[in-house]
Amino acid sequence: MSGIVVMGAAGGCGTTTLACALALHMAPPGGSPLLVDAGMHGAGPAALWGLDPARALDDLLPLGDGVTAGHVDQVVHHHACGVDVIAGSTGPAGAALWHGPRAQAVAAHVAARGEWVADAGQGDAPLAQVLVRQATRLVLVVPATVQGAARAARGLPALEQPAVLVASALPGGDALAARAMRAAMGGRAVVALDRDDRGARDVAEGRLPRGRRMARAVDAVLEQA
Repeated sequence: MSGIVVMGAAGGCGTTTLACALALHMAPPGGSPLLVDAGMHGAGPAALWGLDPARALDDLLPLGDGVTAGHVDQVVHHHACGVDVIAGSTGPAGAALWHGPRAQAVAAHVAARGEWVADAGQGDAPLAQVLVRQATRLVLVVPATVQGAARAARGLPALEQPAVLVASALPGGDALAARAMRAAMGGRAVVALDRDDRGARDVAEGRLPRGRRMARAVDAVLEQA
């Protein structure tokens, strides 16, 4: 089993795009990696790829703690790009209910799939925390700014496993170079995810990123992880 959880040190730093890009990279001919939206605030992979919001984890909430891995399979979207997607909750109220046996049912379905990626948002949802514990790799996306580096430095000690740090350059603002980010992170290795509009468009359309910056970042994440 190979599982990657991608979480962001702040909202809007490219977590969903990177999670989708990693899942696309993992999609082999004839295979289907699983991409799970485990964030707290919606607007995850299902929203990026325009999937039907009427089929999502929250549809299973009436089953209570009787949710099983088989039930979870019924809400999986089979995307044309070769990636299977579980759409998560559309807001904090629903996401907060995915804990205990319900979250374990999702984790059991995920574990049975082998290759998987979870978009964990900021990692504050109960389901995200369950998936973090069973992941083989953890990726933390950090805005490449002074504020982003400070926020990540505060959050890293709380993580129970090593994380690959991705410095995401967002439009506008004063960006820090990868060398400065490494210094701010105490010398940890940092993967630079420079702004790449072409690569982001490719991912949003369900294609492997042709933009060199995005493709290089994906390769570097997988090498580091």
